[in-house]
Amino acid sequence: MKLRQPDTRYQMLLKTLEEEQLPAFILNEQGYVVDTNAHCELVRHHKNEPLWHDYCLNQPELSAKPLPHAGQSVAYLNQQREVQVGTLLMTQLDDRAQRIFAFIIPLQHETATPLGFMIFEAQQQLCYWSEQTSELHDEAPQYGTRQNLHQFLKWYEPRQRDRLLYAMFTCEQTHLPQQVTLNIAHSKKRIRYLWMTLPIQGKSLTCAFIRAVEGELLAQPAYA
Repeated sequence: MKLRQPDTRYQMLLKTLEEEQLPAFILNEQGYVVDTNAHCELVRHHKNEPLWHDYCLNQPELSAKPLPHAGQSVAYLNQQREVQVGTLLMTQLDDRAQRIFAFIIPLQHETATPLGFMIFEAQQQLCYWSEQTSELHDEAPQYGTRQNLHQFLKWYEPRQRDRLLYAMFTCEQTHLPQQVTLNIAHSKKRIRYLWMTLPIQGKSLTCAFIRAVEGELLAQPAYA
């Protein structure tokens, strides 16, 4: 049994969540698995191509409804073949919904550094972020959990701000994932963003997963 030909455009996205120990996979509109990261373990083996529920212990074969729904609870196996429980999150990767991205947040998900999340609202030019994002930046937010774009850019070294803007707006226009690694201006800590477009409350918003980068020299290029 083989997966379908993988789509290399989304390898960066799968790899980033793999580093955070999160199972993630790409589906087509029929519910077949196109690609996965290393944390996805099949629980059912057969001659046909795997469907998404072949990775879940508590999901029967659903021929009438081939796609999962966001927010449902799933039981799955980790790399040690231990049973885990988590919440399935998903979004379409293109306007025609020919590719669906899904990943599982374990109920007891712990990593060495928190995985931050940020949303950029283009019309209002506002950035909304999670508490984990503030923690990664050593910031105590003065404006709740949002800043305007100009204030947000000041977090980073001046020579890198254009690179950040380019990644954000390229993602917004093309709906393709963009990755950029930056130095925080006051601490020199390195932060890696993976920008992608997600539909949230009926709007297509530019969002980012954020993580600290350990063990890299500051003299390296500002992007990866």
